[in-house]
Formats: sequence, C-alpha cells, structure tokens
Amino acid sequence: ALQDWDLDNDEIMDGIVDGAHDCGIDGIWTFVDERYVTADAHQFLPSRAGKIELVILQAKTSTGYQETVVEKLHFHLPTLLDMSRDEDDLAAHTNAKLLDRTRRFLHILEELASSFPQVRIKVIYANKAAETPHPNVKAKGDRLRRELAKI
Repeated sequence: ALQDWDLDNDEIMDGIVDGAHDCGIDGIWTFVDERYVTADAHQFLPSRAGKIELVILQAKTSTGYQETVVEKLHFHLPTLLDMSRDEDDLAAHTNAKLLDRTRRFLHILEELASSFPQVRIKVIYANKAAETPHPNVKAKGDRLRRELAKI
C-alpha cells in the first residue's frame, strides 16, 4: 500500500500508530515535496514547498470492506486534523504516537502555509478483498473525502 512513497523499513515503522486508542488508523506519514518528514527532519524544512501530503493507512486482514472502518475515520479525522484542536481532550482517548504524527503534519502545514503548497490527504483502506467495496462503503468513503476536502 505504501510502495509509491519508497519508504525504508525505519520510515514505515515510524509511521505505525496501531494499538489502543488509534482512532481507526494503523499508520500515518507526512511528506513534503515527496520526502518523508521524520521527527527531527521538521527542523530542516525548506522555507517553501510545492506539495504537502498526508498518507493515512488502515489495514485489515479481512476479505471484505467494512462500513465501520470508514465511519471511524470520518468521526476522528476532522478532530485530529483541526488546527485549533484541544490536545488535552484528545490525549484522553488518542494514543500518544498518533497525536504526535498528526501534530507533525499540522506543524508542517502551518510552517509552510505562506508558500501556498498543494495539500493532499490520501486515505488508504487495505484488506484482502478480491472484490470492490459495496456501494454503502463507497458512499461513506465519498462523504469522508468531502469532509477532508473542507479541512
């Protein structure tokens, strides 16, 4: 699911946030002009950027698509990606690594906003299904896409 970004094993592991209170997100990675931004790399950000990309992954071993997966993302992502979010409130029900990775994205967004970069949020829902998602799952995915476009 992540092969388009050519991440090494350490970078893949850095983005894994799976576990208790993961808000339905297994992994999250931020890229600036196609380069993955690690915890220490944010201090070396360029002053201008053409593109900022956030990649969010939910991976399941099931052989079908579940509406609840998309519903959970739709519920949590708007709050996690809100620039004026309440960190203390989120910390009560969100794991620390997920909070840190979303904070990293928001910080980068704020730092580079003056260069008016293209911002893209890509949500990947991966599983072992051979068939396409049911129309209900697709409809919920479309609603999530519209909500993220507003952000």
